[in-house]
Amino acid sequence: MLAASKARLVPLDLFKKKYLGAMEDELDAEAAAAAAAAFERDKAARQRAGAEPTIPFEVLQGEVAGAHPIAAWRKYRGMTQARLAKEIGIDRGYLAQIERRGRAGTPETLAKIARALGCLVEDLLE
Repeated sequence: MLAASKARLVPLDLFKKKYLGAMEDELDAEAAAAAAAAFERDKAARQRAGAEPTIPFEVLQGEVAGAHPIAAWRKYRGMTQARLAKEIGIDRGYLAQIERRGRAGTPETLAKIARALGCLVEDLLE
């Protein structure tokens, strides 16, 4: 036999008037706290990496136009594929394949690219 439940039905208009606002406020507060925590984690990660405090507008414009994030950051920094590839010790063709989305790039390669471009690895992921 089921135990007696203390649940009660509440008319919808009473629920909206008395409870819905408080529930929405609580959910908003939770979402704001989660966003603030994520912002602080990102800020701390950028400081540890010596990266820019935010993603520059020019980089975002490049990505919106269809450029791979690596290409957008590279162009923002005024670097050629050849220069970036040489700086991090990979073949220019490999970098070109990553930027064309033909290859993903290893985590180690992405970390080297992020350090050379002054951003986080997360900034280079689509």
